[in-house]
Amino acid sequence: MIRQLFLVKSQRRVNDMKKIVIDEEFQGWPSGDFKPILSASVTIDEIANLIGSKLVEGTDDLGEFLATFFSIEDIGPVVVVRHYNDPKKNAVINVDREVVTNLVVPEIINILRLDKSSVSWVQTRC
Repeated sequence: MIRQLFLVKSQRRVNDMKKIVIDEEFQGWPSGDFKPILSASVTIDEIANLIGSKLVEGTDDLGEFLATFFSIEDIGPVVVVRHYNDPKKNAVINVDREVVTNLVVPEIINILRLDKSSVSWVQTRC
Protein backbone atom coordinates (compact mmCIF):
# COMPACT_ATOMS: atom_id res chain seq x y z
CA MET A 1 0.00 0.00 0.00
CA ILE A 2 1.37 3.41 -0.95
CA ARG A 3 1.49 5.73 2.04
CA GLN A 4 2.74 8.92 0.46
CA LEU A 5 3.72 10.42 -2.89
CA PHE A 6 5.71 13.55 -3.49
CA LEU A 7 7.98 15.07 -6.11
CA VAL A 8 11.61 16.17 -6.10
CA LYS A 9 13.70 17.80 -8.81
CA SER A 10 15.82 15.39 -10.82
CA GLN A 11 19.30 16.20 -12.05
CA ARG A 12 18.74 14.06 -15.14
CA ARG A 13 15.52 15.81 -16.14
CA VAL A 14 15.97 19.37 -14.90
CA ASN A 15 12.61 20.61 -16.19
CA ASP A 16 10.77 17.54 -14.93
CA MET A 17 10.13 16.04 -11.52
CA LYS A 18 10.86 12.59 -10.07
CA LYS A 19 8.18 10.75 -8.19
CA ILE A 20 9.13 9.05 -4.93
CA VAL A 21 6.88 6.30 -3.59
CA ILE A 22 6.95 5.29 0.05
CA ASP A 23 5.55 1.84 0.79
CA GLU A 24 4.50 0.47 4.17
CA GLU A 25 6.56 -2.69 3.56
CA PHE A 26 9.69 -3.20 1.48
CA GLN A 27 8.55 -4.85 -1.75
CA GLY A 28 11.86 -6.56 -2.56
CA TRP A 29 14.36 -6.22 -5.36
CA PRO A 30 12.97 -6.66 -8.90
CA SER A 31 16.04 -8.70 -9.96
CA GLY A 32 16.11 -10.60 -6.66
CA ASP A 33 19.35 -8.94 -5.51
CA PHE A 34 20.83 -5.53 -4.69
CA LYS A 35 24.13 -3.68 -4.80
CA PRO A 36 25.55 -0.85 -2.70
CA ILE A 37 26.24 2.19 -4.87
CA LEU A 38 27.57 4.75 -2.43
CA SER A 39 28.39 5.46 1.18
CA ALA A 40 27.95 8.88 2.79
CA SER A 41 28.39 10.48 6.17
CA VAL A 42 24.71 11.29 6.63
CA THR A 43 22.29 9.87 9.17
CA ILE A 44 19.40 7.61 8.28
CA ASP A 45 17.17 10.01 10.24
CA GLU A 46 18.13 12.89 7.93
CA ILE A 47 17.25 10.88 4.83
CA ALA A 48 14.00 9.54 6.31
CA ASN A 49 12.96 13.07 7.32
CA LEU A 50 13.79 14.46 3.87
CA ILE A 51 11.94 11.71 2.00
CA GLY A 52 9.15 11.11 4.53
CA SER A 53 9.91 7.41 4.82
CA LYS A 54 9.82 5.31 7.95
CA LEU A 55 12.74 3.89 9.90
CA VAL A 56 13.11 0.15 10.42
CA GLU A 57 15.55 -1.89 12.46
CA GLY A 58 16.83 -5.30 11.52
CA THR A 59 19.73 -7.72 11.47
CA ASP A 60 21.64 -9.18 8.53
CA ASP A 61 25.00 -10.88 7.94
CA LEU A 62 26.83 -7.68 8.94
CA GLY A 63 24.92 -7.17 12.19
CA GLU A 64 22.13 -4.95 13.48
CA PHE A 65 21.10 -1.97 11.37
CA LEU A 66 18.77 0.99 11.00
CA ALA A 67 17.32 1.52 7.52
CA THR A 68 14.79 3.42 5.47
CA PHE A 69 13.37 2.50 2.07
CA PHE A 70 11.48 4.08 -0.81
CA SER A 71 11.26 3.86 -4.60
CA ILE A 72 12.35 6.48 -7.12
CA GLU A 73 10.72 6.73 -10.54
CA ASP A 74 12.96 5.22 -13.26
CA ILE A 75 15.37 3.81 -10.62
CA GLY A 76 13.24 1.51 -8.49
CA PRO A 77 13.70 0.54 -4.86
CA VAL A 78 16.30 2.33 -2.75
CA VAL A 79 17.31 1.09 0.69
CA VAL A 80 19.53 3.24 2.90
CA VAL A 81 21.22 1.29 5.72
CA ARG A 82 23.51 2.10 8.61
CA HIS A 83 24.94 -0.81 10.56
CA TYR A 84 25.37 0.02 14.21
CA ASN A 85 28.82 -1.61 14.24
CA ASP A 86 30.13 0.50 11.32
CA PRO A 87 33.01 2.52 12.81
CA LYS A 88 32.51 5.28 10.21
CA LYS A 89 28.76 5.49 10.96
CA ASN A 90 28.06 5.96 7.26
CA ALA A 91 24.80 5.40 5.44
CA VAL A 92 25.06 2.92 2.55
CA ILE A 93 22.65 3.44 -0.34
CA ASN A 94 21.56 0.26 -2.12
CA VAL A 95 19.67 -0.19 -5.39
CA ASP A 96 18.59 -3.15 -7.50
CA ARG A 97 21.46 -5.20 -8.94
CA GLU A 98 20.32 -4.44 -12.52
CA VAL A 99 20.41 -0.63 -12.17
CA VAL A 100 23.20 1.04 -14.18
CA THR A 101 25.29 2.56 -11.39
CA ASN A 102 27.00 5.42 -13.22
CA LEU A 103 23.62 6.73 -14.42
CA VAL A 104 21.92 6.82 -11.02
CA VAL A 105 24.67 7.86 -8.58
CA PRO A 106 24.58 11.59 -9.51
CA GLU A 107 20.79 11.49 -9.53
CA ILE A 108 20.54 9.90 -6.08
CA ILE A 109 23.11 12.35 -4.68
CA ASN A 110 20.90 15.16 -6.01
CA ILE A 111 17.58 13.69 -4.84
CA LEU A 112 18.90 12.97 -1.34
CA ARG A 113 20.59 16.40 -1.26
CA LEU A 114 23.91 14.87 -0.26
CA ASP A 115 26.86 17.20 -0.04
CA LYS A 116 29.49 15.75 -2.37
CA SER A 117 32.09 16.04 0.39
CA SER A 118 29.98 13.68 2.54
CA VAL A 119 30.20 10.90 -0.06
CA SER A 120 33.06 8.65 1.02
CA TRP A 121 32.70 5.78 -1.47
CA VAL A 122 31.03 5.30 -4.86
CA GLN A 123 30.56 2.03 -6.75
CA THR A 124 32.55 2.40 -9.96
CA ARG A 125 31.41 -0.80 -11.65
CA CYS A 126 28.18 -0.72 -13.60
